[in-house]
Amino acid sequence: MKATFDHEEGRPVISKKFRPVAEVVLHRLQAEIAAETAKPSARDYVSAIKLYLIPFYGAYNVDGIKPSVISEFHVWRREKVGRELSGSAQNNHNAALNLIFNEAIERGYMTEYSRPATKNTGVESDRRAEFSHEELEIMMSYAGKFLETSRTVRTRMIRELLTIYVPFMAYDSERTHELVERRINELTAAMLQLQIREAALSGDWLHVEQLLQRLEAIGRNEPWVAASIAFTRQLMSEGDERRMSKEMLYKSRKMNNRLSSTDEVMFSLQADIREQAFLRRKSSEGRRSET
Repeated sequence: MKATFDHEEGRPVISKKFRPVAEVVLHRLQAEIAAETAKPSARDYVSAIKLYLIPFYGAYNVDGIKPSVISEFHVWRREKVGRELSGSAQNNHNAALNLIFNEAIERGYMTEYSRPATKNTGVESDRRAEFSHEELEIMMSYAGKFLETSRTVRTRMIRELLTIYVPFMAYDSERTHELVERRINELTAAMLQLQIREAALSGDWLHVEQLLQRLEAIGRNEPWVAASIAFTRQLMSEGDERRMSKEMLYKSRKMNNRLSSTDEVMFSLQADIREQAFLRRKSSEGRRSET
């Protein structure tokens, strides 16, 4: 009966077997990935369906998968892999399985009542206590590609914060040198500048003021940070959210990524003029900057 309705509605008629239903979901996920509209987890679901779900459940009718079959799957998967998968990996398998059950329910091949409950027998992985110097260098070298693959403006903003946070935490564990302390303050200022940019783009000038006050607190001990605030306040008074957002982006990147000499002194315009160009610290970063 349901197959007749599918035919009348122009939908492809498929078997109630798990494999063809799973393949419909699989093809949809692959199409979304190709169109770059898929969620980040889609690739994990594709892998789970191809490597685990279809090989085990493929010959079952979708409405014949009972809790006992789910338990058998866990035993089979553990023997296949040689260990118990982590809790997060099992969550991905369960989510992919439920996508297939959703498709079967929509097609009338099973009911919501007959949907079997999934289970997770994995153990959540422990948090890493630390990263080695080499691992930190690898993560920081990947930052450029990490930013380029951002799909939305908001995602890019969040990732920019993360690219600041990694070196910040690395420095935070090495609070033993004046230059390191200065860079920690600059990295903190860089995070605040990105937050100011986002608030300015949203027209939330009250939040901009609150963030500027936090920036000024850092500037009391860091002349370079203090020197940039006057120009920022000028843009704020003009309500120029476009120029302000650009200035905050450029300044944040400069503070985050700048090179510094090991004998660097506290910021002053006179001292920086004598530095090589790539080591100079400007009070503003836009095209109209004078210093």
